[in-house]
Amino acid sequence: MKKVLFLSILIVLFAGVVTADEDATSRRFCLGWIVAAEISSKPVTVWNQDTYAFKDKFKDKAFAVVAVKLDRDRTLSIYDFSLVFDGGKYPCVALRKGISDFNASTWQFTDTLAEEVYSMLFVVEYPDLYSAKKIKLKLVYNLSKTNSVDYLVPFKNLNYGDFTPATNIPSEGALEVEPPPAAPAQVTGGTNTGKK
Repeated sequence: MKKVLFLSILIVLFAGVVTADEDATSRRFCLGWIVAAEISSKPVTVWNQDTYAFKDKFKDKAFAVVAVKLDRDRTLSIYDFSLVFDGGKYPCVALRKGISDFNASTWQFTDTLAEEVYSMLFVVEYPDLYSAKKIKLKLVYNLSKTNSVDYLVPFKNLNYGDFTPATNIPSEGALEVEPPPAAPAQVTGGTNTGKK
């Protein structure tokens, strides 16, 4: 009896975690928490960027920023993650800490703080950014030696807007939350029994 009760409690707790994750404004990932994800077609300044480092030519270039808070003693580098969308795999091109600028010469953060926001910049091909309602891109952890580790992340579409400064991201996160499904329409009035 105790075993059945224990299993029932575990199932309820697990179901609660899954449901909460779908509605959460932050999302757990292998290094900590994803607290914001935004995409814009407005160019982002990256200091000390080698013009030959990333040779991809894009017809419809978009800039995607994933902001994270790292667990204690975690590091972050430009080689850790890629974004995958529509068959393309896009590397991280620069990092920043807090509200500093993106700087290509800073390819890794080794001494990190749990309360600090760290951002990864990706340049992607996204043809229909202006008409897109819901944008979800796959964040892939490149350093897994066994299984594929990836996260489907909802992005806020800024169109040609500026990215949110790290200081304006709420402590609980600012990921796009899908609205709950609409309730089915209620039929009001008398009942029809099918009898005449």
